Amino acid sequence: MTPDELIATASDQSSFQVALKKVDAKKHIATGIVYVPNVLDTHDEMMLAADVELMAHRFMLGLKNNQIDLMHGNRVVQATAVESFIARAGDPDYPEGAWVMSIKVDDAKLWGDIESGKYNGYSVETYITKVDADVELTFYPHVFGHTEKTDGHDHVFFIQIDADGKINGGETSAGEDGHVHKITFGTATDMAEKHAHRYRLP
Repeated sequence: MTPDELIATASDQSSFQVALKKVDAKKHIATGIVYVPNVLDTHDEMMLAADVELMAHRFMLGLKNNQIDLMHGNRVVQATAVESFIARAGDPDYPEGAWVMSIKVDDAKLWGDIESGKYNGYSVETYITKVDADVELTFYPHVFGHTEKTDGHDHVFFIQIDADGKINGGETSAGEDGHVHKITFGTATDMAEKHAHRYRLP
């Protein structure tokens, strides 16, 4: 099936989250990856580069750039997609084939929440057709690293991963005020002290 045919017959709803990369405080523009092809997401699913590109193009062709909501609440906020592109090979900031978007935020409270890290990534919701695929995984039973900064600080994180690539649990080091984040899923820590931190697996 071609990507067009797959989308035309889509019946399963799916969503995925990725972290913001840049925040322009003067222009109130937040930029980040919407989706990276050929990488398993938090639902153990992935999309091919052609599918990601098609999804990005259909978003713009469908004039959905002002259909931005929060936490899949389906209530449009004062934010508009002002730039959308597919990263080319050699891009210094984004992996090849990734869909990257910038949104301009006109709501002062929402912008404050983005700057504080309360909202720190995109989460796309779309209809898809699932197709089984064999993928090759590199297995790391224990992973250490640094979270991204939120609320002016970061943490060291540690997670345990089983042979199927599922996170068995983890947590961060303590912050200056002693707070610790538990980790139960694969893109961000759990909330603590009214914020969470994004992190990336190798």
